Amino acid sequence: MVYNTSRGRFLEMTNPTYNKNMSRLAIHFDPILAIFAPFYKIYPGPETLIIGQSIILGLGALAVFLISQVILRQELLGLLFSISYLLYFPVQRAVLFDFHAVTLATTFLLFAFYFNLVKKNLLYFLFIILSLLTKEHIGLVIFMLGIYLTFVKKNRKIGIITSILGLIFFFATVYIVIPYFNGGAHFAISYFSNIGSRINNIIAQGFLYSKILIVPAFFSLFSPRSFLIALPEWAINILSSNGNMRSIVFHYNSIIVAIPMI
Repeated sequence: MVYNTSRGRFLEMTNPTYNKNMSRLAIHFDPILAIFAPFYKIYPGPETLIIGQSIILGLGALAVFLISQVILRQELLGLLFSISYLLYFPVQRAVLFDFHAVTLATTFLLFAFYFNLVKKNLLYFLFIILSLLTKEHIGLVIFMLGIYLTFVKKNRKIGIITSILGLIFFFATVYIVIPYFNGGAHFAISYFSNIGSRINNIIAQGFLYSKILIVPAFFSLFSPRSFLIALPEWAINILSSNGNMRSIVFHYNSIIVAIPMI
């Protein structure tokens, strides 16, 4: 789809399920992929995506350092937190597994949080929008970020705007844009059927999944309210019947992993 976009066919892809060409927006809302199209003019190969993803995700360490400088004002501690980000296994696995646009959201969310801390609202909303362009359900996380800013950080104006933006985006992409291009409901909605009959497995697997994510970033427990931001994504992964979404060897944790670092 990136190759097609670089040739003027915006996000067009071949879907083997339907045996036809269609828009990527029928599957996921991740138009951020289009930013790689100009680089495909230089080198039209998957290496462009893999290298670009690695660079952007690696820059998340810079965002972690800048956040720590604002809060802690100690360069050594900032360096240690940046290293902990780079060594965080879910971050490494997201790069090693494959290319997915949602992986970029880790860095975008971290920079959004930093620019909120330093009161640079235009840059904050720029990175919020970049985050929203990586996948359809990130709107729920942006909604909770707004709740966090409103009630925890007492930044009511920015928090309310953020929450409204996140909700509008989520409902527009999941219930309007994707069904429009797909001709039906979002394919992943079926992952959340029969929750009642799976409740015991959900609890057991959810506990193990949370433990795997939190223990390596144990310092995040000193700011438990921050976990509210990731709550929707955490719930989606735990409640899903797709077990891969609770594995740390794939990209499904990309939206979550920014929060323990924050």
